[in-house]
Amino acid sequence: RMPLSIELADELTHAPMPDRVFRESFYCDVVDHASGLGLICYFTAQPATGSGMGFLHVADRGRELLSFHDFNLARADHEAGREEMEVGPFRVTLVEPLRRQRFQVKTEEVTADLAFSSALPVYDYAWPWTRSRHYEQVGAAEATVRLPGGETLAVRGSSVRGHAWGIRGLRPWRGWF
Repeated sequence: RMPLSIELADELTHAPMPDRVFRESFYCDVVDHASGLGLICYFTAQPATGSGMGFLHVADRGRELLSFHDFNLARADHEAGREEMEVGPFRVTLVEPLRRQRFQVKTEEVTADLAFSSALPVYDYAWPWTRSRHYEQVGAAEATVRLPGGETLAVRGSSVRGHAWGIRGLRPWRGWF
């Protein structure tokens, strides 16, 4: 069963559990069907380890344009009830619950600013075998990305955002779908 709503508090950050495998993560992707550009941004914090990771990937129909990632980001604090979470150069901000979110990545060589919006329901599904929560929402997004070297891309199209938290990774991980 997949409920079509979440508690508004679930849009905010969550109190970390002391378990080392507890993590909280956010992602957003966007596909521009007209230009063929696609983007995915994902990052996560593991509060008990003081660390996190994230990646930003941009491609067109025929090639990878950017693959920026860091799997060893320092993360000092993690508090419940915040509208914003930051891990290294990655930041997500809740603009309007159940409707709008902003993702940003900022380094010396790469920047990305992605605005997600939706009037559609949030799809909430609990995965009992991971003791975590996870929801997703379909919508639209607009992004501006500055690549190394200064080229700027605009991506606008269909989008999905997600937010997950809890003890995850209790089953063997085989890779991204």
